[in-house]
Amino acid sequence: MYSGELQTIRFEFTGVLEALLDKLPTARIEKETDTGVIVRAEAFGKGLDMWLRSQGDKVRILEEEGNVLNCKRLRC
Repeated sequence: MYSGELQTIRFEFTGVLEALLDKLPTARIEKETDTGVIVRAEAFGKGLDMWLRSQGDKVRILEEEGNVLNCKRLRC
């Protein structure tokens, strides 16, 4: 069961790629950078928000759609 609004987010991820793909199997890798990857992902509810915050400085939000994610809480 899915709950909450669908949110789409684009971010740079510099952590372990396998961990990202385990959590977000439908994530699309848009570009590889010198330090990591640029990712576009969609998810329902607040789970994505909580997971991104748990990654600390390994995540930098580039773009978001929807009101569920609050970039100020992520210190972007």
